[in-house]
Amino acid sequence: MARVETNDTITELIHQLKSGAVLVKHKNNGKKYSRQFFLHEREGYLTYHKSRKLKRKPRIYHLHDIDEIRTGFDTHIFDELFKRRKIKSTDQDRAFSIIYDNHRKGAHLLAPDMKTRDLWVKGLQHLISQRLNKRQHNLIADENWVLEFFHAADKDKSNKLSKKECRNLLTTSLNVEMPDDVFKQMFDSVHKAQRGVLSSAEFLTFFKMLTLRTDLYEIMKK
Repeated sequence: MARVETNDTITELIHQLKSGAVLVKHKNNGKKYSRQFFLHEREGYLTYHKSRKLKRKPRIYHLHDIDEIRTGFDTHIFDELFKRRKIKSTDQDRAFSIIYDNHRKGAHLLAPDMKTRDLWVKGLQHLISQRLNKRQHNLIADENWVLEFFHAADKDKSNKLSKKECRNLLTTSLNVEMPDDVFKQMFDSVHKAQRGVLSSAEFLTFFKMLTLRTDLYEIMKK
């Protein structure tokens, strides 16, 4: 009989993802890196703790960019690594891949054991499915959903968006194109501080103005 997931079970899954786990990331050149991966508190993305040896910032995997989660060696990278004997057949039960950016990229990971692998796969699949359901039910008015796009576009983590960052967010994440004069008019109308940037609260006002325009709202729902 199939196991029914309760709210308590899902809550515990998400809690464990936030606590994190040591996963080994495999590259197509055979190199591997052990990192403490974790789900961010706001549940908008997963990342890993920065290594002392590396100066560059840890990669962030936004959930809205993830296309699917695959288990085992079900990717070209894992298949090649197995053929080159960089990984063993017994590793298959610990392996999973995060496929993202319209199936163009992937993070290929080995968990310490099958139980940890299954926990991460189940937890991520739940979050991705939940996010998809939100889109399908057109929950554009959900402020947390909107703010996740805001924080993803806020590259310097200033909690503000410049005109350029705001325009890029509309184009790349929400697939919204609008004339320059319309964008400027809407931006300036909510731009209270007159410093060339929008706060998160101002961006929410800006976004709500977008939803009042029937033509743009229909585009965002797709």
